Amino acid sequence: MPWVKIADDLDENEDWLAVSDAALGAWLRMMTRAARNLTDGFIPAVIAKRTRPSLVKELCARGRLEQVADGYQLRGFLKYNPSAADVLARREHEKSRVANLRKVGAQSSRKIGDAEWSVINDSADVADCVRPYTERTPLQRTAGVRTNVRALYGSPGP
Repeated sequence: MPWVKIADDLDENEDWLAVSDAALGAWLRMMTRAARNLTDGFIPAVIAKRTRPSLVKELCARGRLEQVADGYQLRGFLKYNPSAADVLARREHEKSRVANLRKVGAQSSRKIGDAEWSVINDSADVADCVRPYTERTPLQRTAGVRTNVRALYGSPGP
């Protein structure tokens, strides 16, 4: 589900100071609905009827909504928020990226000295990387990198 981008100075914006709190709440509800349903800021008339008509009129009068065929369009929605096509393309990219990582996720392990290392060989999306792997106690897990250094080089000297 995509996020809705709203300016953090909304409460100080001169255009919004004249809008009632109820109308602002209705506008926010419409924004989140448009983002969730990937409508590019379009609000069908059936959905707009759930909002008090006086609030819809106020938003239209203040230039926040525009009446179009079969509903309303949130003005400026695509200026700050991604379009439905962009969201779907990003989802598809993430889906293929995660599928690739899962496919390659079968890790091979090999021993180097006294430490065991996990090797991940991946495609061009993710660089090849090598990371140490050791069985750790809860106390060692909090020690982070020091645990891996000790596994490689032993305890520090006196």
